[in-house]
Amino acid sequence: MPCDIISIVKRGDTLIKVTLTNEILKRISEIDENRFSLSTIKLPSVTKNRLRKNSKKKSSYASNKIEGNPLTEEQANEAIDSDPHKHFLKPEQEIRNYFLALNFLEESLKKKELFSKSMILKVQSIVEKGASKEKIGLRGSMPAGCKNRKISLTQPAIPSIIYVNFIFINAVTGRST
Repeated sequence: MPCDIISIVKRGDTLIKVTLTNEILKRISEIDENRFSLSTIKLPSVTKNRLRKNSKKKSSYASNKIEGNPLTEEQANEAIDSDPHKHFLKPEQEIRNYFLALNFLEESLKKKELFSKSMILKVQSIVEKGASKEKIGLRGSMPAGCKNRKISLTQPAIPSIIYVNFIFINAVTGRST
């Protein structure tokens, strides 16, 4: 018997209806099973690195495509592989920035760095490189229309909530604070 999961996701000012069908859930399960199976296989470093880079390229393309980036996957790959000193158009820069942020996070993971406010701000600065200065840093107070009736976060409460989340994430991932 089909049992679809329907969810409404807000993306900016747009509401998107998302339906997870049994077929989609089955495919997600298969991906997870295959991922587990692959984790037991020893691959040469060259192969692992190539797969990791291709995965980051696909993630960079797909994440930016969802956000409205007009580049094709081939154009995105070209932007990622281009000379870093080249002048990039905004769509190319977005893809490159995302890819560089994934590289930064991968290196941070290898070094077992703690998840922190400075890490988030570093990732944000990489992703927003070339954007206006207003896009970088912690966001200020939220307009009244964005506040949940049950939970109203004031600006002073946000840092303590962020700190508690850092403690939780670092504990769950085996990093000590």
